[in-house]
Amino acid sequence: MDPPFPPPSDALMIKVTEDVACSSQPTEEQLEKLHSIGIKSVINLVNEGDSTFFHGEEQAVKKFAADFEYYHCPMVDFSVNTWNYVLSKVQIAKKPCLIHCDTGQKAALVAIMTLVEDMPNCTKAQLVEMGTEMNVDLTNLAPFAEAYLKEKNKSAESKTNGSDGLQEKRVKISI
Repeated sequence: MDPPFPPPSDALMIKVTEDVACSSQPTEEQLEKLHSIGIKSVINLVNEGDSTFFHGEEQAVKKFAADFEYYHCPMVDFSVNTWNYVLSKVQIAKKPCLIHCDTGQKAALVAIMTLVEDMPNCTKAQLVEMGTEMNVDLTNLAPFAEAYLKEKNKSAESKTNGSDGLQEKRVKISI
């Protein structure tokens, strides 16, 4: 039987869905407890150059559970490519998974994006409200997510209109 998820309320982790939790940078002791609360993978968004980056994190996670999955997906920017890469790792990660960054804000935003990525008209206000419900202030980050959703929607629309983004035109020719 799998351990209980989410973790006890005193843990520094926020359950976003049955499969996704987010947090700030966990300590080695907190990483040790992840397996016991049912977490099966960790997605680390911290950039290697940041002072909060824990260089032994992957080894620490795997030391406690050999079958743990670990993904280092630094969010160096909020470009479409970065969003696509990070969200693809969330999709393939064993569940439940923990997404974390240094402060927990980017991790919370990524976790929320797993809920709204199919809602291309989701607004900055809606994203901020979702963050507020999780006690995370996303005011400064939500515009990046909103821009990604709009760009993703444009790409989806252009693909449905043809591979080159142009409407197909049919002309009937009489002979």
